[in-house]
Amino acid sequence: MNFRNILVFLFLLSSSILSGQLCLTRQYNQPRVGDVLKWTRTTYQPADSTGKDCVWDFSKVKAGGPVESVSYGFDVRDGSIVKEAFSTRFYYHDEGDTVFLKGYENESSIVRHVFPRPLFCYPFAYGDSVSGYLYTRGKYCDRLSLEQLGTGHTVVDGEGILILPGKDTLRHVLQITTTERYVQDATPITASYYLPDSLRIPHVKDSIAYRLVNDSSVIELRVTSWYARGYRYPLFESYENLILTPDTSYVMNRFSLYCSLDSMESYVGYDPENEWLLAEGEDENPREETKPEISWKERLELKIYPNPVRDELRVEYILPEAVSVNLSVQDMTGRILYSGGTHREEGDYRKTIPVSGFPRGQLLLVMRIENEIVTRIIIKE
Repeated sequence: MNFRNILVFLFLLSSSILSGQLCLTRQYNQPRVGDVLKWTRTTYQPADSTGKDCVWDFSKVKAGGPVESVSYGFDVRDGSIVKEAFSTRFYYHDEGDTVFLKGYENESSIVRHVFPRPLFCYPFAYGDSVSGYLYTRGKYCDRLSLEQLGTGHTVVDGEGILILPGKDTLRHVLQITTTERYVQDATPITASYYLPDSLRIPHVKDSIAYRLVNDSSVIELRVTSWYARGYRYPLFESYENLILTPDTSYVMNRFSLYCSLDSMESYVGYDPENEWLLAEGEDENPREETKPEISWKERLELKIYPNPVRDELRVEYILPEAVSVNLSVQDMTGRILYSGGTHREEGDYRKTIPVSGFPRGQLLLVMRIENEIVTRIIIKE
């Protein structure tokens, strides 16, 4: 149970990149549908310095640990992004300039954030922070009702240089620390199981404050992430899960993950915004994001056949200009089954996607053109 909970927290932070002033921005770091990352797990590396002009040296960390996959899909219900990691899907959405976690689910658990948890804001620079209440309701194996009450706080608490395993050195790096403290209850599900409505929310906030002070044990989850200018996703992260009592604290789990520069560039694919930042790294005036007057949904000539499909799906499209394109196939929960992206020049294109091993039923073809999403329903026989 607690291990599942830490995995929820492990991947809360999807991010933004750094422009002119060192900060996270939507243009350079918002996760993109179809991106797949490969992370290497290693021993826990604490965040031992905060402030400006820091040097975080992880060059002695041993490489070659287990590899974890993280992918980003599309929530067909509301258009938000789904992050899949450790066989768990995390759902979150944007509201204004703030990114919120809505909940998560896996084979054993379904959890809903009654208060969507604010993760970070755009732009997010050194010294900025965001806080919020943590209140979740859910169920485990259809037998236990789960409830968590607590608080969460995210702060950009460091700026400096990052030295990765393998000794790649990066300047213009931000350290971001998120801490959650909560109490958790698990009780047998009864006929009276419910999700609270908004009328109960003020009482829940009072309960959170009381229980964090008076409960005999509190769970603390802490994640520290390092984001470098020119890369859409963090390159190093450390996670720690503790149980706090009035007298002491106990470590439940702790570890770190890192993504090499070669791996990041290989699996993320073509990323024109960040390639521009890497090429123009010292430019203090980042380019403005431009959008076409007519959306790709209106002007894209896209054909998919056969549909229904059994073995191979053929995709044909015409690009009137050079753009970055990613094609992915996912199930209706947002789980990525296929992903491939590259830069395309103006012209006609044909792509064959093998689907024989995909599950039967409705699937979704997702085409990301620059930062716009075009979708088509596929029937897999």
